[in-house]
Amino acid sequence: MIKFYRNLKFRTKYRIALAGTIIIFLIASTIVGINLFHIRSGIDNPEIQAQLAGLSNMLIISVIIAALIGVVLLHLISRGIESSLKKVATAADEIANGNLQIADIKITSNDEIGQLGQAVNTLKDNLNTMITQINYVSNLVADKSKLLKTGAEDIKAGSEQIATTMEQLSAGSESQASSANDLFEKMQEFMETIANVVYKSQDVKNISENMVNITNEGSQNLDVTSQKMGEINKKFNQSLQMVKGLNEKIKNINQLIVVIKEIADQTNLLALNASIEAARAGEHGRGFAVVADEVRKLAEQVNASISNINVILKDIQDESKNVLGSLEEGYQLVDDGTGQMKKTGEVFQLMFETINKVVDQIEAMSNSLYDVIDDAHPISNLLESIVSVTQESAAGIEETSASVQESNQSIKNIHSHTLELEKEVSNLKGVIQEFNI
Repeated sequence: MIKFYRNLKFRTKYRIALAGTIIIFLIASTIVGINLFHIRSGIDNPEIQAQLAGLSNMLIISVIIAALIGVVLLHLISRGIESSLKKVATAADEIANGNLQIADIKITSNDEIGQLGQAVNTLKDNLNTMITQINYVSNLVADKSKLLKTGAEDIKAGSEQIATTMEQLSAGSESQASSANDLFEKMQEFMETIANVVYKSQDVKNISENMVNITNEGSQNLDVTSQKMGEINKKFNQSLQMVKGLNEKIKNINQLIVVIKEIADQTNLLALNASIEAARAGEHGRGFAVVADEVRKLAEQVNASISNINVILKDIQDESKNVLGSLEEGYQLVDDGTGQMKKTGEVFQLMFETINKVVDQIEAMSNSLYDVIDDAHPISNLLESIVSVTQESAAGIEETSASVQESNQSIKNIHSHTLELEKEVSNLKGVIQEFNI
């Protein structure tokens, strides 16, 4: 019976208690009414009246007792409800204060209060599970954010190093482009100088041929021959100075080629360093590694071209020395011929032979210079290509440097977001620590 009563709803319990009290009051009131009715019937017997009066008093007492029983029942029910509600309220306060280690609420009834207690127990268990999972996730996020922060800092440092290297390489590329352009201009001047030398050599050849004719006529007129010999002496001196000037220009070209070779070696070294830095950068440096490799290949091609130019210049120097020797010999012969006018016949014959040799040498030198011009055209075209490629390489390096700067900015943003994430995780862990799980 007690178990059946406990399983009743709170509202049902209250209604039963209230109905019982009302029934008791109704029964008592009915009995009192009947007694009063008999009294009013006018019974005159004193004994009966005394008994009825006693019975009436007993009924009144019964009504009072029934009322007291009803009040007691209502009080007991209210007290049970109040006790259960206090348990639920206490548990709810503990949960609100973050204490999830409290014991489960023990309410044996299945009424609304019991269901509320079970709901609070379920809420506590669910909160405990949820806070535990959130704590686990926050710890996991904290660990991952630390790793992400460390990785972002490492990538940021590497990106800044790459940006610095790119700036240095960009400056070197611009310097290399300027040097290559200067070399191209010097090569153009060199070709113009060679053309002038060829033109002058042709003049010398024509003059030498005229000298042969003059020598033939000199046998008839010594005075005229002496005058012409003076002119020949002057022309030989001019030719000698021109050839010496040519030798000086060739020496300047040699010095320029040495500078170009040093620049090419420096470019090759920069390209090698750039390849190493690109390899360190991993995926971000792959495109830059290709550019650096192309720059290194161009530097190797420049070195190969310089070697060919050195060979050509050596041939030119050898030919110039031969021409210079021939001119000096011719000059000496002409000078001796002028001093030995008495031996006109022999001198004229010797001079005739010498001039013929000089003409042959000049023609040979002219042919060699033509060959030099023919060989210089590909070199000039190659230098022009080198200038173009170097400029394109410098532009590509500048674009790569700009991309590295953008990547560096993105990495800085990632690092900043990582710091914000770490701060939020710290705040979340502070909130979780307020719960006792």
